[in-house]
Amino acid sequence: MKTIIIPVIISLVLMSCGSSKYSVGNSPELQALAGMLKKLDKDHGNEALKSDINHSYASITKNLLGNIEVYETLTEPDRWDKIINTYHTLQRLSDVIHKSKARTFIDAPSYEAYIQVARQNAAATYYEEGMKYMDAGDKSSFRHAYELFSKTNNYYPGYKDVNQQMAYAFKESILNVVINPVTDQSSYYSQIGPNRFGNSFNSDLLQRSLVRDLGGDYSRNSPARFYTDREAYMARIDVDWLIDIMWTNLDVPYPLTQSFSKKLSKEIQVSKDTSGKPIYKTVYATLYVTRRCFTARGELECRVTDAHTRENIDLKRYQAQVDWSQDYATYKGDSDALGENEWRIINNRVPLPRREDILLELYQKIYPNLKNGIYNLVY
Repeated sequence: MKTIIIPVIISLVLMSCGSSKYSVGNSPELQALAGMLKKLDKDHGNEALKSDINHSYASITKNLLGNIEVYETLTEPDRWDKIINTYHTLQRLSDVIHKSKARTFIDAPSYEAYIQVARQNAAATYYEEGMKYMDAGDKSSFRHAYELFSKTNNYYPGYKDVNQQMAYAFKESILNVVINPVTDQSSYYSQIGPNRFGNSFNSDLLQRSLVRDLGGDYSRNSPARFYTDREAYMARIDVDWLIDIMWTNLDVPYPLTQSFSKKLSKEIQVSKDTSGKPIYKTVYATLYVTRRCFTARGELECRVTDAHTRENIDLKRYQAQVDWSQDYATYKGDSDALGENEWRIINNRVPLPRREDILLELYQKIYPNLKNGIYNLVY
């Protein structure tokens, strides 16, 4: 079988390479032209094929140039992205013609000069748009200006003073974000009192972890600096965003108790007869199992507000649940009837998890989505 499969695979690879040789794009017209150019390699004297190729090339070129004329009538800055992309398609088409046998009857021009002019025009347009946003003076406008200057630099590196403008726009666009301690607005607070969290579920610790994992104030390339409320106060930071995180729903129920019994039996060797043959007897025991279980649920709300205007910027809720169960057992009867699993349950002395440990596990399940939600909002 191998001697048959290998040549087939090689043939398919070669066919794929051959068809991609003249590939310019995925449109039906461009794919059809690529197929005709491939045929021309083997049948370069076919006049009808040459005529079809000539007609196809002329039609595609005319349509692409027509698209550019339409794009040039637009006023949005991203018209230059469309114009430049179209010129690149035209240039790839010319390159394909020049490396095929169609070069003998089609004079495909170069569009590199047009591309360079369009890139310069794009750089100028994005630069001018960026300068307009610089005048607005707010963080969002500075960030938009930075993005526009980045496009300027992509099309024409070092255009005018774009690097300085980018640096200034980035600096002024940096958000100072304060993450407040995690609070509890659910009925769970009133059920178990203000010292409900315990040492392992410290709201300040959770706050600091989130600040640290989002980059704190030390990530120089980040568009945001994150602080605890205390850090921002001590450093006299002009805060832009406030993030309040609170439990809006917590349900940590008391365990349900289920009881059941299980009869066990096992044959064990008790002696041997005079010929040395083992003698067995059946022993019996009853296992009395108590199962304790519960499902804890929590919902965390993350609210982002503008520190200056107090307007809501974002609001998301995250949910998680923790399933817990534990079996305990006693027995009556012959202990020899018990197996390894039964002894494990009998010897089980694992206590109920503390409520603060359950809350911590709920938070840890929510934490990745919470952190990513804040990250995506800032970046």
